[in-house]
Amino acid sequence: MDRKTIMNERHSALEALEGLLQEELIAAKLNAAGDAGGVEVLTVIFPELGLDGDGAVGELFFLPVLSEDAAVQHFNTVITIAGDIDEEQLPLLYEAISYINFRLPCGAFALDRETLSLVFKLSVPLPIDLKGDDLLKEMNICSGNAVAVADRHMDILLRMTEGEAGMEDVTAAWGS
Repeated sequence: MDRKTIMNERHSALEALEGLLQEELIAAKLNAAGDAGGVEVLTVIFPELGLDGDGAVGELFFLPVLSEDAAVQHFNTVITIAGDIDEEQLPLLYEAISYINFRLPCGAFALDRETLSLVFKLSVPLPIDLKGDDLLKEMNICSGNAVAVADRHMDILLRMTEGEAGMEDVTAAWGS
């Protein structure tokens, strides 16, 4: 499959996912490739994540296909959980994120040093020839997994950004 065909298929799948999310009354908007460094990004507001019902902003996108003979293309879900984190909290957050990431089944939490944001990212390789409903199904599974993992573990990290929790709370949450 040539790159243009692949990108058209990915565009259609992102549009379809946008429609599905909007049907569920979840705010979603597909942004043109020029707005996001050359890739189309589906921006989603995930309402009521975590125990306190904090919302989060998600960005769903495909990485560019780098070669004509690529067998897979990576689909990414990046969920921004918190922004403008106090720099004094960063060392403890790095320690907690390292501890949690080692135990996660998939994906990873990370800190963006430029924006001082806490994010969760899941990148999944999908077969390059996957298309139509099969592609949409896999995208739904990937983004659903990212939301589920972030939702399950974000509360302790959010409490840490506020200075309300420490490493003892992280280890206690994992039973170790």
